[in-house]
Amino acid sequence: MNILFDETQKERGKIFDNFKILSQDLESADHKIAIYDSYPIKYSSIKNADIMAFLCPDGSKLYGYEVQALLRFVDEGGSLVIFANAGGDKGLNTNLNTLLKHFDIEIISNQVFDYQEFDVELETCPIVERIFKHPITKYVKELTLVSSCSLNIGADVIELVRTKQSSDPPSSTVMALSQKGKGKVFVSGSYLMFSDRKAGINLRDNKLLITNLFKWLELIKGKKIKLDQIKTIEVQKTQEIQEAETQEIQEAETQEMQEAETQEMQEAEVVSEEIPQPMMEEKQIEDERVEKPTQEVSIEESIAIILELQEQVEALDIEDQGYRDILLTDMARRRGVDYGKILPFLDNIEAGKEIEEIVVSEEKAVSKDDKPISIPIPESVQKLIDRTIEYKVPRDTIREIKEVASGIMDPTETMETLMGTIDLSEMVGAVNSLKKSVDILSANIVNLLGEIVLALQDLKRKK
Repeated sequence: MNILFDETQKERGKIFDNFKILSQDLESADHKIAIYDSYPIKYSSIKNADIMAFLCPDGSKLYGYEVQALLRFVDEGGSLVIFANAGGDKGLNTNLNTLLKHFDIEIISNQVFDYQEFDVELETCPIVERIFKHPITKYVKELTLVSSCSLNIGADVIELVRTKQSSDPPSSTVMALSQKGKGKVFVSGSYLMFSDRKAGINLRDNKLLITNLFKWLELIKGKKIKLDQIKTIEVQKTQEIQEAETQEIQEAETQEMQEAETQEMQEAEVVSEEIPQPMMEEKQIEDERVEKPTQEVSIEESIAIILELQEQVEALDIEDQGYRDILLTDMARRRGVDYGKILPFLDNIEAGKEIEEIVVSEEKAVSKDDKPISIPIPESVQKLIDRTIEYKVPRDTIREIKEVASGIMDPTETMETLMGTIDLSEMVGAVNSLKKSVDILSANIVNLLGEIVLALQDLKRKK
Protein backbone atom coordinates (compact mmCIF):
# COMPACT_ATOMS: atom_id res chain seq x y z
CA MET A 1 0.00 0.00 0.00
CA ASN A 2 0.96 3.62 -0.44
CA ILE A 3 0.84 5.27 2.98
CA LEU A 4 1.21 9.02 3.46
CA PHE A 5 2.10 10.40 6.89
CA ASP A 6 1.01 14.02 7.06
CA GLU A 7 3.39 16.69 8.35
CA THR A 8 1.48 19.80 7.27
CA GLN A 9 -0.30 20.04 10.63
CA LYS A 10 2.80 20.27 12.85
CA GLU A 11 2.39 16.65 13.93
CA ARG A 12 4.19 15.57 17.08
CA GLY A 13 4.70 12.12 15.61
CA LYS A 14 7.33 11.82 12.88
CA ILE A 15 7.26 8.46 11.12
CA PHE A 16 11.03 8.38 10.40
CA ASP A 17 12.03 10.06 13.66
CA ASN A 18 10.12 8.95 16.78
CA PHE A 19 8.09 6.18 15.06
CA LYS A 20 11.01 4.24 13.55
CA ILE A 21 9.81 0.84 14.82
CA LEU A 22 6.45 1.30 13.09
CA SER A 23 8.06 2.58 9.88
CA GLN A 24 10.45 -0.41 9.74
CA ASP A 25 7.60 -2.87 10.28
CA LEU A 26 5.54 -1.26 7.52
CA GLU A 27 8.45 -1.26 5.09
CA SER A 28 9.17 -4.91 5.95
CA ALA A 29 5.58 -5.67 4.92
CA ASP A 30 6.33 -4.08 1.49
CA HIS A 31 4.31 -0.92 2.14
CA LYS A 32 5.54 2.30 0.56
CA ILE A 33 5.83 5.08 3.13
CA ALA A 34 6.13 8.76 2.33
CA ILE A 35 5.86 12.05 4.16
CA TYR A 36 3.20 14.48 2.96
CA ASP A 37 4.38 18.04 3.58
CA SER A 38 2.96 19.80 0.52
CA TYR A 39 0.83 22.47 2.16
CA PRO A 40 -2.14 22.69 1.80
CA ILE A 41 -3.77 19.26 1.57
CA LYS A 42 -5.29 18.76 -1.89
CA TYR A 43 -7.24 15.82 -3.23
CA SER A 44 -5.17 15.78 -6.42
CA SER A 45 -2.02 15.35 -4.29
CA ILE A 46 -3.30 12.49 -2.12
CA LYS A 47 -5.69 10.61 -4.42
CA ASN A 48 -3.12 7.92 -5.32
CA ALA A 49 -2.46 7.05 -1.68
CA ASP A 50 -4.24 4.17 0.05
CA ILE A 51 -3.90 5.58 3.58
CA MET A 52 -3.50 9.11 4.93
CA ALA A 53 -2.23 9.12 8.52
CA PHE A 54 -2.12 11.96 11.08
CA LEU A 55 0.23 11.39 14.05
CA CYS A 56 -1.16 13.97 16.49
CA PRO A 57 -1.53 17.39 14.84
CA ASP A 58 -0.43 20.16 17.22
CA GLY A 59 -1.25 23.88 17.01
CA SER A 60 -2.53 23.75 13.42
CA LYS A 61 -6.02 23.66 11.94
CA LEU A 62 -7.44 22.23 8.73
CA TYR A 63 -9.02 24.68 6.30
CA GLY A 64 -12.49 23.98 4.92
CA TYR A 65 -11.20 22.98 1.49
CA GLU A 66 -8.70 20.58 3.14
CA VAL A 67 -11.55 18.91 5.04
CA GLN A 68 -13.45 18.56 1.75
CA ALA A 69 -10.38 17.03 0.08
CA LEU A 70 -10.04 14.44 2.87
CA LEU A 71 -13.77 13.64 2.77
CA ARG A 72 -13.54 13.00 -0.96
CA PHE A 73 -10.41 10.90 -0.41
CA VAL A 74 -12.31 8.61 2.00
CA ASP A 75 -15.45 8.55 -0.13
CA GLU A 76 -13.40 7.33 -3.10
CA GLY A 77 -11.90 4.45 -1.10
CA GLY A 78 -8.97 5.90 0.82
CA SER A 79 -8.49 5.27 4.53
CA LEU A 80 -7.81 7.84 7.23
CA VAL A 81 -5.80 6.87 10.32
CA ILE A 82 -5.89 9.55 13.01
CA PHE A 83 -4.00 9.46 16.30
CA ALA A 84 -4.86 12.08 18.93
CA ASN A 85 -3.48 12.88 22.38
CA ALA A 86 -4.59 13.98 25.83
CA GLY A 87 -6.31 17.35 25.62
CA GLY A 88 -7.99 16.74 22.26
CA ASP A 89 -8.71 19.69 20.01
CA LYS A 90 -8.86 22.19 22.85
CA GLY A 91 -5.61 21.15 24.49
CA LEU A 92 -3.69 20.95 21.20
CA ASN A 93 -5.40 23.92 19.48
CA THR A 94 -6.52 21.79 16.52
CA ASN A 95 -9.83 21.16 14.78
CA LEU A 96 -9.85 17.45 13.97
CA ASN A 97 -13.48 17.27 15.10
CA THR A 98 -14.42 19.46 12.13
CA LEU A 99 -13.35 16.51 9.98
CA LEU A 100 -14.39 13.65 12.27
CA LYS A 101 -17.96 14.87 12.78
CA HIS A 102 -18.64 13.62 9.23
CA PHE A 103 -17.81 10.11 10.48
CA ASP A 104 -19.84 10.43 13.70
CA ILE A 105 -16.72 10.48 15.92
CA GLU A 106 -15.72 13.20 18.37
CA ILE A 107 -12.38 13.58 20.16
CA ILE A 108 -12.99 14.68 23.76
CA SER A 109 -10.74 17.33 25.32
CA ASN A 110 -9.79 15.30 28.37
CA GLN A 111 -7.22 12.78 29.59
CA VAL A 112 -7.70 9.18 30.64
CA PHE A 113 -6.29 8.18 34.05
CA ASP A 114 -6.39 4.99 36.07
CA TYR A 115 -5.29 5.07 39.70
CA GLN A 116 -5.51 1.30 40.21
CA GLU A 117 -4.07 -0.43 37.15
CA PHE A 118 -1.43 1.46 35.18
CA ASP A 119 1.87 0.82 33.48
CA VAL A 120 5.45 2.20 33.82
CA GLU A 121 4.55 3.68 37.21
CA LEU A 122 2.42 6.40 35.61
CA GLU A 123 -1.32 6.81 36.17
CA THR A 124 -1.50 8.45 32.73
CA CYS A 125 -0.65 5.02 31.24
CA PRO A 126 -3.74 2.94 32.13
CA ILE A 127 -3.95 -0.74 31.26
CA VAL A 128 -7.06 -1.66 29.24
CA GLU A 129 -8.54 -5.10 28.72
CA ARG A 130 -12.00 -4.27 27.34
CA ILE A 131 -11.17 -5.10 23.73
CA PHE A 132 -13.88 -5.91 21.19
CA LYS A 133 -13.70 -8.64 18.58
CA HIS A 134 -12.54 -7.43 15.18
CA PRO A 135 -9.70 -8.30 12.76
CA ILE A 136 -7.86 -5.21 14.05
CA THR A 137 -7.92 -6.58 17.62
CA LYS A 138 -7.15 -10.22 16.72
CA TYR A 139 -5.13 -11.90 19.52
CA VAL A 140 -4.92 -8.58 21.38
CA LYS A 141 -5.45 -9.21 25.11
CA GLU A 142 -4.14 -6.08 26.84
CA LEU A 143 -3.09 -2.60 25.77
CA THR A 144 -1.35 0.27 27.53
CA LEU A 145 -2.73 3.68 26.71
CA VAL A 146 -0.22 6.53 26.91
CA SER A 147 -1.50 10.07 27.44
CA SER A 148 -4.83 9.32 25.80
CA CYS A 149 -8.09 11.22 25.47
CA SER A 150 -11.47 9.51 25.08
CA LEU A 151 -13.93 9.49 22.17
CA ASN A 152 -17.65 9.99 21.65
CA ILE A 153 -19.04 7.76 18.91
CA GLY A 154 -22.34 7.40 17.09
CA ALA A 155 -24.56 4.34 16.85
CA ASP A 156 -23.08 3.15 13.54
CA VAL A 157 -19.46 3.49 14.62
CA ILE A 158 -17.56 0.35 15.66
CA GLU A 159 -16.04 0.53 19.12
CA LEU A 160 -12.72 -1.32 19.34
CA VAL A 161 -11.29 -0.50 22.79
CA ARG A 162 -12.83 0.82 26.01
CA THR A 163 -11.29 1.74 29.35
CA LYS A 164 -12.09 -0.02 32.63
CA GLN A 165 -14.76 1.06 35.07
CA SER A 166 -11.97 2.10 37.46
CA SER A 167 -10.56 4.59 34.96
CA ASP A 168 -11.24 8.31 34.89
CA PRO A 169 -13.41 8.86 32.94
CA PRO A 170 -14.83 5.37 33.53
CA SER A 171 -15.72 2.93 30.76
CA SER A 172 -14.85 5.29 27.89
CA THR A 173 -14.21 4.58 24.22
CA VAL A 174 -10.59 5.22 23.20
CA MET A 175 -10.44 3.57 19.74
CA ALA A 176 -13.10 3.41 17.05
CA LEU A 177 -13.68 2.61 13.38
CA SER A 178 -16.04 4.36 10.98
CA GLN A 179 -16.64 4.56 7.25
CA LYS A 180 -17.85 6.87 4.51
CA GLY A 181 -18.45 5.73 0.97
CA LYS A 182 -15.78 3.17 0.10
CA GLY A 183 -13.26 4.29 2.70
CA LYS A 184 -12.60 3.65 6.38
CA VAL A 185 -11.57 5.89 9.28
CA PHE A 186 -9.65 4.66 12.34
CA VAL A 187 -9.26 6.96 15.36
CA SER A 188 -7.13 6.41 18.48
CA GLY A 189 -7.13 8.70 21.53
CA SER A 190 -3.38 8.03 21.99
CA TYR A 191 -0.52 8.39 19.54
CA LEU A 192 2.31 7.87 22.05
CA MET A 193 1.30 4.26 22.69
CA PHE A 194 2.70 3.42 19.21
CA SER A 195 5.85 5.56 19.44
CA ASP A 196 9.46 4.44 19.97
CA ARG A 197 9.46 5.65 23.58
CA LYS A 198 9.86 3.26 26.48
CA ALA A 199 6.20 3.96 27.27
CA GLY A 200 5.14 3.17 23.73
CA ILE A 201 4.79 0.50 21.06
CA ASN A 202 6.58 -2.30 22.96
CA LEU A 203 4.20 -2.23 25.93
CA ARG A 204 1.82 -5.21 26.17
CA ASP A 205 -0.02 -5.81 22.82
CA ASN A 206 0.36 -2.28 21.44
CA LYS A 207 2.57 -3.40 18.55
CA LEU A 208 0.23 -6.28 17.65
CA LEU A 209 -2.75 -3.95 17.36
CA ILE A 210 -1.04 -1.41 15.08
CA THR A 211 0.26 -4.27 12.92
CA ASN A 212 -3.25 -5.74 12.65
CA LEU A 213 -4.63 -2.32 11.71
CA PHE A 214 -2.52 -1.89 8.58
CA LYS A 215 -2.93 -5.57 7.61
CA TRP A 216 -6.71 -5.21 7.73
CA LEU A 217 -6.72 -1.94 5.80
CA GLU A 218 -4.64 -3.65 3.11
CA LEU A 219 -7.01 -6.64 3.06
CA ILE A 220 -10.17 -4.57 2.56
CA LYS A 221 -8.60 -2.10 0.10
CA GLY A 222 -11.06 -1.45 -2.71
CA LYS A 223 -13.80 -3.46 -0.99
CA LYS A 224 -16.95 -1.97 0.48
CA ILE A 225 -17.61 -3.71 3.80
CA LYS A 226 -20.59 -2.71 5.88
CA LEU A 227 -19.41 -2.12 9.40
CA ASP A 228 -22.76 -3.03 10.88
CA GLN A 229 -22.21 -6.60 9.66
CA ILE A 230 -19.21 -6.99 11.97
CA LYS A 231 -20.20 -8.13 15.43
CA THR A 232 -18.49 -6.40 18.32
CA ILE A 233 -18.21 -9.06 21.00
CA GLU A 234 -15.72 -8.64 23.84
CA VAL A 235 -12.72 -10.94 23.56
CA GLN A 236 -12.02 -11.28 27.26
CA LYS A 237 -15.45 -11.94 28.71
CA THR A 238 -18.79 -13.08 27.37
CA GLN A 239 -21.97 -11.49 28.62
CA GLU A 240 -22.78 -14.59 30.67
CA ILE A 241 -19.45 -14.46 32.50
CA GLN A 242 -19.89 -10.75 33.18
CA GLU A 243 -23.37 -11.29 34.60
CA ALA A 244 -22.11 -14.15 36.79
CA GLU A 245 -19.22 -12.04 38.06
CA THR A 246 -21.55 -9.11 38.76
CA GLN A 247 -23.91 -11.36 40.71
CA GLU A 248 -20.98 -12.83 42.67
CA ILE A 249 -19.70 -9.36 43.55
CA GLN A 250 -23.16 -8.21 44.64
CA GLU A 251 -23.60 -11.29 46.85
CA ALA A 252 -20.17 -10.73 48.43
CA GLU A 253 -20.97 -7.05 49.08
CA THR A 254 -24.34 -7.97 50.59
CA GLN A 255 -22.69 -10.54 52.88
CA GLU A 256 -20.05 -7.99 53.97
CA MET A 257 -22.77 -5.42 54.75
CA GLN A 258 -24.75 -7.96 56.77
CA GLU A 259 -21.64 -8.98 58.74
CA ALA A 260 -20.80 -5.33 59.39
CA GLU A 261 -24.36 -4.59 60.56
CA THR A 262 -24.28 -7.64 62.87
CA GLN A 263 -20.97 -6.54 64.36
CA GLU A 264 -22.27 -2.98 64.89
CA MET A 265 -25.38 -4.33 66.63
CA GLN A 266 -23.27 -6.52 68.90
CA GLU A 267 -20.99 -3.62 69.79
CA ALA A 268 -24.02 -1.40 70.43
CA GLU A 269 -25.48 -3.99 72.82
CA VAL A 270 -22.22 -4.13 74.79
CA VAL A 271 -22.07 -0.34 75.03
CA SER A 272 -25.71 -0.10 76.09
CA GLU A 273 -25.04 -2.47 78.99
CA GLU A 274 -22.07 -0.42 80.20
CA ILE A 275 -23.50 3.11 79.77
CA PRO A 276 -26.75 4.24 81.44
CA GLN A 277 -29.52 5.20 78.99
CA PRO A 278 -29.59 8.97 79.82
CA MET A 279 -25.83 9.20 79.22
CA MET A 280 -26.21 7.32 75.92
CA GLU A 281 -28.86 9.76 74.71
CA GLU A 282 -26.61 12.69 75.68
CA LYS A 283 -23.67 11.11 73.86
CA GLN A 284 -25.78 10.50 70.75
CA ILE A 285 -26.87 14.15 70.66
CA GLU A 286 -23.26 15.27 71.13
CA ASP A 287 -22.05 12.93 68.36
CA GLU A 288 -24.58 14.44 65.97
CA ARG A 289 -23.25 17.93 66.72
CA VAL A 290 -19.61 17.03 66.20
CA GLU A 291 -18.49 17.16 62.59
CA LYS A 292 -16.24 14.43 61.29
CA PRO A 293 -12.64 15.58 60.98
CA THR A 294 -11.45 16.23 57.45
CA GLN A 295 -8.63 14.26 55.88
CA GLU A 296 -6.79 17.37 54.65
CA VAL A 297 -3.05 17.48 55.24
CA SER A 298 -1.95 20.47 57.33
CA ILE A 299 0.42 23.10 55.97
CA GLU A 300 3.23 21.91 58.27
CA GLU A 301 2.78 18.27 57.23
CA SER A 302 2.59 19.28 53.58
CA ILE A 303 5.85 21.23 53.83
CA ALA A 304 7.55 18.24 55.48
CA ILE A 305 6.32 15.94 52.70
CA ILE A 306 7.49 18.33 49.97
CA LEU A 307 10.94 18.69 51.57
CA GLU A 308 11.21 14.90 51.74
CA LEU A 309 10.20 14.54 48.05
CA GLN A 310 12.63 17.28 47.04
CA GLU A 311 15.49 15.21 48.48
CA GLN A 312 14.35 12.18 46.47
CA VAL A 313 14.15 14.19 43.25
CA GLU A 314 17.51 15.88 43.87
CA ALA A 315 19.07 12.41 44.19
CA LEU A 316 18.06 11.73 40.56
CA ASP A 317 20.37 14.56 39.34
CA ILE A 318 17.83 15.99 36.89
CA GLU A 319 19.27 19.25 35.57
CA ASP A 320 16.10 20.82 34.17
CA GLN A 321 14.25 22.67 36.94
CA GLY A 322 10.98 22.47 35.00
CA TYR A 323 11.13 18.69 34.88
CA ARG A 324 11.94 18.54 38.59
CA ASP A 325 8.90 20.71 39.41
CA ILE A 326 6.62 18.53 37.28
CA LEU A 327 7.88 15.35 38.92
CA LEU A 328 7.47 16.92 42.38
CA THR A 329 3.91 17.96 41.51
CA ASP A 330 2.99 14.42 40.46
CA MET A 331 4.68 12.78 43.47
CA ALA A 332 3.11 15.26 45.89
CA ARG A 333 -0.36 14.70 44.43
CA ARG A 334 -0.03 10.98 45.18
CA ARG A 335 0.69 11.92 48.82
CA GLY A 336 -2.37 14.20 48.96
CA VAL A 337 -0.42 17.47 48.77
CA ASP A 338 -0.88 20.35 46.31
CA TYR A 339 2.69 21.35 45.46
CA GLY A 340 1.62 24.63 43.85
CA LYS A 341 -0.21 25.64 47.02
CA ILE A 342 2.79 24.92 49.24
CA LEU A 343 5.33 26.58 46.92
CA PRO A 344 4.90 30.12 48.39
CA PHE A 345 5.68 28.78 51.88
CA LEU A 346 8.80 27.05 50.58
CA ASP A 347 9.91 30.34 49.01
CA ASN A 348 9.48 32.06 52.39
CA ILE A 349 11.56 29.36 54.08
CA GLU A 350 14.34 29.78 51.52
CA ALA A 351 14.22 33.55 52.07
CA GLY A 352 14.66 33.02 55.82
CA LYS A 353 11.14 34.09 56.70
CA GLU A 354 8.75 32.44 59.12
CA ILE A 355 5.98 30.25 57.74
CA GLU A 356 2.82 32.29 57.63
CA GLU A 357 -0.21 32.40 55.42
CA ILE A 358 -1.06 35.44 53.30
CA VAL A 359 -4.01 37.22 54.87
CA VAL A 360 -5.80 39.84 52.84
CA SER A 361 -8.47 42.39 53.70
CA GLU A 362 -12.13 42.10 52.86
CA GLU A 363 -13.09 45.67 53.65
CA LYS A 364 -14.19 46.58 50.14
CA ALA A 365 -16.57 44.35 48.21
CA VAL A 366 -19.48 45.41 46.06
CA SER A 367 -22.24 43.10 44.85
CA LYS A 368 -24.01 43.36 41.50
CA ASP A 369 -26.71 45.43 43.28
CA ASP A 370 -24.01 47.80 44.63
CA LYS A 371 -24.77 46.58 48.15
CA PRO A 372 -21.92 45.82 50.54
CA ILE A 373 -21.38 42.09 50.90
CA SER A 374 -19.08 40.02 53.06
CA ILE A 375 -16.83 37.82 50.96
CA PRO A 376 -14.81 35.12 52.76
CA ILE A 377 -11.18 35.86 52.00
CA PRO A 378 -8.98 32.76 51.84
CA GLU A 379 -5.78 32.29 53.73
CA SER A 380 -3.62 32.30 50.64
CA VAL A 381 -3.83 33.51 47.08
CA GLN A 382 -4.48 29.99 45.83
CA LYS A 383 -7.43 29.57 48.20
CA LEU A 384 -8.78 32.90 47.03
CA ILE A 385 -9.04 31.51 43.50
CA ASP A 386 -10.52 28.21 44.69
CA ARG A 387 -13.11 29.77 47.04
CA THR A 388 -14.46 32.43 44.66
CA ILE A 389 -16.08 29.95 42.31
CA GLU A 390 -19.32 31.94 42.32
CA TYR A 391 -17.48 35.10 41.37
CA LYS A 392 -15.09 35.99 38.57
CA VAL A 393 -12.24 38.47 38.24
CA PRO A 394 -11.13 40.06 34.94
CA ARG A 395 -8.13 38.42 33.30
CA ASP A 396 -5.98 41.55 33.55
CA THR A 397 -5.95 41.21 37.34
CA ILE A 398 -4.32 37.79 37.37
CA ARG A 399 -0.94 39.52 37.00
CA GLU A 400 -1.56 41.46 40.21
CA ILE A 401 -2.45 38.25 42.06
CA LYS A 402 0.80 36.67 40.85
CA GLU A 403 2.74 39.72 42.02
CA VAL A 404 1.17 39.38 45.46
CA ALA A 405 2.15 35.69 45.59
CA SER A 406 5.75 36.47 44.62
CA GLY A 407 6.07 39.32 47.11
CA ILE A 408 6.52 42.05 44.47
CA MET A 409 3.47 43.97 45.64
CA ASP A 410 1.95 44.48 49.06
CA PRO A 411 -0.89 41.92 49.38
CA THR A 412 -3.17 44.05 51.54
CA GLU A 413 -2.99 47.10 49.30
CA THR A 414 -3.38 45.12 46.09
CA MET A 415 -6.25 42.96 47.28
CA GLU A 416 -8.10 45.96 48.69
CA THR A 417 -7.85 47.56 45.27
CA LEU A 418 -9.05 44.36 43.63
CA MET A 419 -11.99 43.87 45.95
CA GLY A 420 -13.02 47.53 45.81
CA THR A 421 -12.84 48.17 42.10
CA ILE A 422 -13.53 44.84 40.38
CA ASP A 423 -16.63 42.75 39.94
CA LEU A 424 -15.51 39.27 40.90
CA SER A 425 -18.04 37.71 38.53
CA GLU A 426 -15.59 37.42 35.57
CA MET A 427 -12.67 35.47 36.99
CA VAL A 428 -13.58 31.82 37.50
CA GLY A 429 -14.05 30.91 33.86
CA ALA A 430 -10.59 32.18 33.01
CA VAL A 431 -8.94 30.58 36.06
CA ASN A 432 -10.63 27.20 35.66
CA SER A 433 -9.90 27.14 31.92
CA LEU A 434 -6.27 28.00 32.59
CA LYS A 435 -5.97 25.29 35.26
CA LYS A 436 -7.54 22.65 33.00
CA SER A 437 -5.27 23.59 30.10
CA VAL A 438 -2.17 23.44 32.29
CA ASP A 439 -3.20 20.01 33.64
CA ILE A 440 -3.73 18.64 30.15
CA LEU A 441 -0.65 20.16 28.55
CA SER A 442 1.61 19.07 31.39
CA ALA A 443 0.53 15.43 31.02
CA ASN A 444 2.92 14.74 28.15
CA ILE A 445 5.81 16.27 30.07
CA VAL A 446 4.94 14.12 33.09
CA ASN A 447 5.03 11.03 30.85
CA LEU A 448 8.36 12.09 29.37
CA LEU A 449 9.77 12.74 32.81
CA GLY A 450 8.55 9.34 33.96
CA GLU A 451 10.55 7.74 31.18
CA ILE A 452 13.63 9.72 32.21
CA VAL A 453 13.24 8.54 35.81
CA LEU A 454 12.87 4.92 34.68
CA ALA A 455 15.95 5.22 32.46
CA LEU A 456 17.98 6.69 35.33
CA GLN A 457 16.86 3.88 37.62
CA ASP A 458 17.98 1.34 35.00
CA LEU A 459 21.39 3.02 34.81
CA LYS A 460 21.69 2.93 38.61
CA ARG A 461 20.98 -0.79 38.70
CA LYS A 462 23.60 -1.47 36.01
CA LYS A 463 26.26 0.45 37.98
